[in-house]
Amino acid sequence: MNKTSEFLSRLDYIVLSLLGILATISFVSLFHVQDLELTTDHYIKKQLIWYALSGGLLLLVTMIDLSVFKQLAVYIYIFSLLFLAGILVAPEDIAPIINGAKGWYRIGPFSIQPAEFMKIGLILVLSRTAARTETDSRPLSEIKFLLKMGIYLVPLIFLMQRFPDLGNLLVYLVIFLSVLLVANLRMSTLLIMISIPVFSLIALFFLYMYYPDFFFNQVLGVLPDYQANRFYGWLKPFEYPEEGYQLRQSLLSIGAGHLYGLSSLEYFPNVPYAYSDFIFAVIAGIYGFLGASLVIIVYFLLIYRITLIAVHYQDPFGSYVGAGVIGMLAFQVFQNVGMSVGIVPITGIVLPFISYGGSSLIASMIAVGLVINMKMRTKKYMFETNLSAK
Repeated sequence: MNKTSEFLSRLDYIVLSLLGILATISFVSLFHVQDLELTTDHYIKKQLIWYALSGGLLLLVTMIDLSVFKQLAVYIYIFSLLFLAGILVAPEDIAPIINGAKGWYRIGPFSIQPAEFMKIGLILVLSRTAARTETDSRPLSEIKFLLKMGIYLVPLIFLMQRFPDLGNLLVYLVIFLSVLLVANLRMSTLLIMISIPVFSLIALFFLYMYYPDFFFNQVLGVLPDYQANRFYGWLKPFEYPEEGYQLRQSLLSIGAGHLYGLSSLEYFPNVPYAYSDFIFAVIAGIYGFLGASLVIIVYFLLIYRITLIAVHYQDPFGSYVGAGVIGMLAFQVFQNVGMSVGIVPITGIVLPFISYGGSSLIASMIAVGLVINMKMRTKKYMFETNLSAK
């Protein structure tokens, strides 16, 4: 058996098949977006280019031993951080302001969002730090560990506030927590960390329900206008016509789909950003509840498969990488679907592998490539095989 045949035989075709299904859904959805004239651009051709490029990068990542990524993790993080920070000093003809935020490099007809690539750098450096740091049950040991991990998160919090980019900041936080969840920390420490945001959300919900005037005037009043407007449009989409327009159109599209989808697309709602942020609303409108449920099931199967690969990988570094990838993908799916149906604020997070977006697609494919890399190098032991056979 030559090297090419051996390489192809070790690929995880379950993951690749699920990616193929998501790619098909992406192209079909973008076709409908263009056919319904929800956009004037030809995103199918661009998405095809991005899929070809990102697919090649996925295969390239699977060819490199995971230990190489472990050794280069800090350098990849620093490069990604500098690439991200460069937006702040780049002139507007190179880094224009798009949708009120300065988070993209413009190269010809394409835009590159370095915040997407930062996710890979963060996953790798956190996984390397967690794998190389020994912790015990002593509080001081855990504090040192959390400080080592947190030092990589601090500059990202600063940069995301400057752009601003709440959506990707939340993704970074989820990646951070996902790696910590599988680290050797005491359950009490994890509960304390999780309880802080949980109780904060409960307190905000209590103020919103029982003291709405205080909530809107005093709580949301301290936020910058662009952030406060997003909450106004989310919580009161019909009282704030301009701020709540995107959510209203998304809900109208999803509601019109019913169980099996619209029988006629002649009067399909005008969904904004139907090719990216709100592509799920288009899917739900055209294919109904059943079609939308199928998309979520495919994501569930993909995340479940990634979980199995991460659990069975021998090196802790790979397990931490798997946890970070799971957190990244799961949260982005939840956030995108959630903002489409109105249960979470609109943050501009796209639907992985389906929404148009080269940077997001490349980052997601590289992340999955790391997981396939783990599967290809997972060792099977004789005793484990015998036990599983029984």
